[in-house]
Amino acid sequence: MNSLRFLRPHLAVFWAILVLGTVITWRFLPTTTSQIAYVLLFVFSTINILLKQGRIAGLSTMFLVLVSVNYWLLDESINGVIGNAVLILAAVLIGRVIEETDDHVRTPITFWLLLGLGLSQVNTIFSHWPISFFNRALLSGICFYLFWRLIELRDSSGSFQLVRHFLFVAVTVMVVVGSIIWANFPQLTPF
Repeated sequence: MNSLRFLRPHLAVFWAILVLGTVITWRFLPTTTSQIAYVLLFVFSTINILLKQGRIAGLSTMFLVLVSVNYWLLDESINGVIGNAVLILAAVLIGRVIEETDDHVRTPITFWLLLGLGLSQVNTIFSHWPISFFNRALLSGICFYLFWRLIELRDSSGSFQLVRHFLFVAVTVMVVVGSIIWANFPQLTPF
């Protein structure tokens, strides 16, 4: 534990979630490419944790949880209700840890609970789409980011940040949905 002494305890929670998710999910990954992508996400999240970047580490940890849950749901390793419960619990836990890293942001736990509930419902809707588990996790992660930043920016005085946020999310959604259409539905690529 001396090697983790330089970390804040709440950032060590992110790292514990990453390690636990990697250990549980590793044997279920279908290909070497999936394993490499998973390791890169793990390394990216670990670097952000070591640099004490709570928001980026929280977002990448949430994405890792989304990838894991979506793959488990695809593989039918867990029930949909358990997957939703894991997403709600992860959103609350990660949200509380993010608040510990940022002193100026304080939101009630009900916000994180509602955000987790909304995330689980969006993930359930995306589970009926004929796309891969990674694309489902990516779209759900974008929704998580959208609502998380929207609530965070609600108290901002300038509307420029809000417009910039929506433009970023809109471009991200267009790129992701465009790549989904291009990869999964080649007959729709001219549109």
